[in-house]
Amino acid sequence: MAQLLNSKLRDAHIAHPDGRRREHKAAIRRAYESTIEELVEQLDERDNTVKRRSNKINQLKTQLRDSGAAEETLRDNTCLICTEEMDGNVTLRCGHEMCPECFAQHSRVNNTCPFCRDDFAPKVKKRNKLPEEGIEAIADTWAMHTRATGYFAEHLRINRTRFLVTPATAEDHLEWLVRENGKILMRKIKGWYDTENE
Repeated sequence: MAQLLNSKLRDAHIAHPDGRRREHKAAIRRAYESTIEELVEQLDERDNTVKRRSNKINQLKTQLRDSGAAEETLRDNTCLICTEEMDGNVTLRCGHEMCPECFAQHSRVNNTCPFCRDDFAPKVKKRNKLPEEGIEAIADTWAMHTRATGYFAEHLRINRTRFLVTPATAEDHLEWLVRENGKILMRKIKGWYDTENE
């Protein structure tokens, strides 16, 4: 377009070389105006072409959607999370799809679709940490219960007689007693903790 304008301006200078005259100024004005008119016509033509193409694309989309083949044609087999080719896919209630690996990783920590945040499962239960006060309370309760049964008095009597015979045997018995009582206590804590977090 710049070449066309330069050509018109050159023709105006040749036809009217004296730049001070009205004829020269009118010729320059006609060169610019005719170039602008041609540009507007070209833009209108391009706009019409774009509109015709857009209408055609919309018609094809409508035909494709109405034919029911849209899902098959438009379906992409790439996971939108890891951008890898999907080997199988998981479709959530909301219609979003992802590969099984990404779903497994995401569902371990979240119960919503990663795209639209729609719930696909009940909330993920997070395990509560067992507070130290709880452990101490369980140990104290167990100790009081065990003392009431005479357990400690019995083992003290056994240990005294063993200590008199062989000190090493008494030490082994105390070690066994602490270990076994620790196991009993841990089973009680585990049972309480497991039922509390189900």
